[in-house]
Amino acid sequence: MNIYNNTSINCPNCNQRISAEITQILDVSIDNNVKQQVLQKNINIINCPVCSYRGMASTPIVYHDPEKELLLTYTPLEINIPLPEKEKLLGKLTRQIVDKIPVEQRKAYLLQPKEMMSYEALTTIILNNDGITNEMIEQQKQKMSLLQTLMSTETDKLPEIIKENDNQIDELFFHIFTTIKNTNTSQHSETLASSMNELEHNLLLHSSVGKESQSYAQALQQSAKDLEDLGENITRDSFLDLILKAKDDMQIRCLLSLARPAADYEFFLILSKRIDNSKEAEKDRLEHIRSLILETIQKIDKATAEKAASTESFLNSILESSDSNEFIQSNIDRVDQSLLLYLQQLINEANKNKDKQKEKQLTDLHEIILQAVHQNSPPEIQFINELLSTPTDNDGEKLLKEKSNLINSELLETMKNAEKQLINDSQTNLASKLSKYITLAENIHNQTNK
Repeated sequence: MNIYNNTSINCPNCNQRISAEITQILDVSIDNNVKQQVLQKNINIINCPVCSYRGMASTPIVYHDPEKELLLTYTPLEINIPLPEKEKLLGKLTRQIVDKIPVEQRKAYLLQPKEMMSYEALTTIILNNDGITNEMIEQQKQKMSLLQTLMSTETDKLPEIIKENDNQIDELFFHIFTTIKNTNTSQHSETLASSMNELEHNLLLHSSVGKESQSYAQALQQSAKDLEDLGENITRDSFLDLILKAKDDMQIRCLLSLARPAADYEFFLILSKRIDNSKEAEKDRLEHIRSLILETIQKIDKATAEKAASTESFLNSILESSDSNEFIQSNIDRVDQSLLLYLQQLINEANKNKDKQKEKQLTDLHEIILQAVHQNSPPEIQFINELLSTPTDNDGEKLLKEKSNLINSELLETMKNAEKQLINDSQTNLASKLSKYITLAENIHNQTNK
């Protein structure tokens, strides 16, 4: 972790002296969580016990990211520190960073720290070095502004405002909205939580992307049911029949996302044979479906590979950290079902290879992660994670019945939001699994409230 110093400062709101933990060296090589904290303005946060002010303390900082070769300094203008004093302080902080780097690893960028004239300039250059352009940053600002407008709009006027700004309400907008909605949900007031749920409802009903998202969720649910009806008797021929009967391209994509392994080389041979034997009137439709299948599985395979690489990299970072528990807590927002499933896969492999030491290490880590998720999640999310972790659908159904007293309208709404998030994250298998549990939970809820 970066070094924090206990100090006494003036509250920027009431000017009373208060104690605070302040860090002036923000080094990504020491704590890789620093970058996100800087971008989210979540550094040097002070809580005034006198006036209840909460915000960032004004203090000179030095930001260091050796991988990106960034050494940045920033001094808030409101400090009004004399130039010689500022240069002396920043020089001292910079030397502390350089002194910890072996001589043979020191590079030229360390000799020329870049001074940022504003906090916005600091975050912009960090984002630019991550491949996020100024245009992309501006787009995000516009979407944040629109979101703030919508959150302050009266409910009966939301449909009109949403339709007027339909071109701005895209996947990025929904990602920003979902992130804000899910951040510290347990700390939101009931009024704010209710207004955000109402806004989400209107966004899904009245925006083009929202309508498409709902249509996709329905198609996914229908596809899951169709595949479940085939059961263990599914063959390449029966899977192809299912695809050819699909009402539109969206349902075909859903079927493929849920049963990607079925679309293998032999499957394409069967499809090609059907195309060759088809009549001219049918041939064009079948060739379109073949092109759609090829395009879809390429996207699925690419997304799967990227997610697998990201999950593996994150798990390696956990294993290499000096304190895995602290590292997980600092990166809890990156913990998801993909990580837990991958970790369980490695545990099974270690067990199969009779590597008891590795199996114990991974099993202990699995327990630490589950505890961290449990501690940091609202009760509804804890229950959903527990459901998704059940080995079989029967186990999930049993859990729902055992805890039927927990099923209410709020839980059902949270489950549906979680399903949408899984779909957005291309975790369609988990989304399909959760979709089944939503149907079961709704049935249980309806029977209980008869």
